[in-house]
Amino acid sequence: MRLFGYFVIYIEPEPNKGNFKKKEEKMPKMKTKSSAKRRFKVTATGKVLRKGANTRHMLINKPKKRKRQARGTHVMAPEDARKVLRNYMPYQRSKTS
Repeated sequence: MRLFGYFVIYIEPEPNKGNFKKKEEKMPKMKTKSSAKRRFKVTATGKVLRKGANTRHMLINKPKKRKRQARGTHVMAPEDARKVLRNYMPYQRSKTS
């Protein structure tokens, strides 16, 4: 067995013959978490956007300012963004992270 990049090549001798047969098998792909696809978006510069918290229920008890500032999307902290990209969205990572 030899490793060449993403391919694993098994070389097996055929029965009753002296020549070798090559089989190529691709390495399994890493999957993006389905929940992460819906919750996060990666910008062109590699930042991760998320939705504001505390906007689902019991909105009567929350101040207008808090509800207003929670609208739209927010940029995640770099430490959290790195965890999200590394663990849940492997194909969205930029070359630098």
